[in-house]
Amino acid sequence: MKILCSLSVLFVLLIILKVLHTLYVYRQMKKYGVESVAELKLFKAFKKLNINVIPQYPIDGYRVDFAWFTDDGMKIAIECDGEKFHSSIEAKIWDREKDKYLV
Repeated sequence: MKILCSLSVLFVLLIILKVLHTLYVYRQMKKYGVESVAELKLFKAFKKLNINVIPQYPIDGYRVDFAWFTDDGMKIAIECDGEKFHSSIEAKIWDREKDKYLV
């Protein structure tokens, strides 16, 4: 009985930790202006490399995940497309149109 009780407490603690971690991730996403966990990881990687990108940058009716304006004047659009948001037929068509425009 004591072991079962200890396992139940451990299970509840694990759930609480998962919820707290999820809240932390969403706070980080809001703080940096990104819309997915993949974008958050990429943003932090850029930051670690001292690459200053602008998240959710609007370009003529479209929006790219990141815009990077280099010191030598280049303008680079960076997309971080995952299955969750880009797998529907409509999303694929929109992404294709945006890609054609940006190129």
